[in-house]
Amino acid sequence: MTQLSEKSQDATRNDRSRLSAIFTVIFSGFALLSDGYQIGVLSLINVCFTKIYGDQFTSEISTRIGNSLFVGCILGQIGFGYVCDRVGRKMGLMLTTFLVILGAALCAGSYGANGSVEGLFWALTVYRGILGVGVGGEYPCSSASASEAADEVMPGRRGMLFVFVTNFVIDCGFVLSAMIPLILAAAGCSYEVIWRASFAFGVLPPLSVLYFRFKMDNSEIYQKNSMKKNVPYVFMMMGEFGPGDMLGLVSAEIYPTAIRGTAYGWSAAIGKFGAFVGTTVFKPAIATFGKNSSGVHDEILGQSRVFIMASCLALLGSVFTYFLIPDYSKKGLHEEDEVFRQYLADNGFDISSVGQGQADQGTPAQLEEAELADEKRVIKN
Repeated sequence: MTQLSEKSQDATRNDRSRLSAIFTVIFSGFALLSDGYQIGVLSLINVCFTKIYGDQFTSEISTRIGNSLFVGCILGQIGFGYVCDRVGRKMGLMLTTFLVILGAALCAGSYGANGSVEGLFWALTVYRGILGVGVGGEYPCSSASASEAADEVMPGRRGMLFVFVTNFVIDCGFVLSAMIPLILAAAGCSYEVIWRASFAFGVLPPLSVLYFRFKMDNSEIYQKNSMKKNVPYVFMMMGEFGPGDMLGLVSAEIYPTAIRGTAYGWSAAIGKFGAFVGTTVFKPAIATFGKNSSGVHDEILGQSRVFIMASCLALLGSVFTYFLIPDYSKKGLHEEDEVFRQYLADNGFDISSVGQGQADQGTPAQLEEAELADEKRVIKN
């Protein structure tokens, strides 16, 4: 009777874990909609600022406000990569959601002291930086959670599902960032209303998933393989300046669970540093390479040459990825975790601290057997 009761409890726990995994995949992606939106919306908001403030809104101010988000992203990606590994995916997601909501709301309500225009732009710089920390933190937290949850839901098509709920959703955010200001403009709103409402719209996606993230569980694979003490930060490969899908997919799969959030954060931060460098040198590069054979500056020629250079860098990144990154499409995430465990054991590292509540769940061999049984059940279903 006791055995039947234990089996019933295990079945209930497995069903709850699977349901949580499904919702984690869905809502991780939906929150990333706001990330793409916040990155892209500034372009049309800059048009509003130019119309309202004229020469007071200089190219230096535009660059400063734009770069503040990227600087915040880098800090968020590195910091929250560490948080979601050491404290937990759930805590990292809760904190990043709060920061995105706070940053977007502050941007929408920005004012300079005593109506100062310069004060307004400095306030926006600071608030966009806060927003950037939240946006950057979403990358390791949401991507690590979505990758692990996708492995539980669709182990055979994990990569396809991961790209769909992360990078595809981020791209949808970019589309929305162009649509919302145009819809407001078509409705006859003033430039002031357009830029404030456009910033405010970015609050809605993270706000809509806040309750779920509060109720969610850490993924099953994270609970079995997390390391909260004496973490050996072995970084096998970091850095990606090429297509966005590869940044998300490769960085989410190539690292073991114990350091996935931290390592993903560093990989994403390096990518964002590349974006920071690109936006900083973009206009100076156009000025440098935009001279025609007569020595006269040609804006279109300069842009063409700069984009060709950027395409060459992307192609170079693709070549590196093709030849240097192993194929993980036929492997489960648990295989990389086992290789990492063996690496630690072979080098004298105490692996007794690996996993959450291991003492209550059984020996590593028992846990591995149970995990394989779960995977077989998922494949059959």
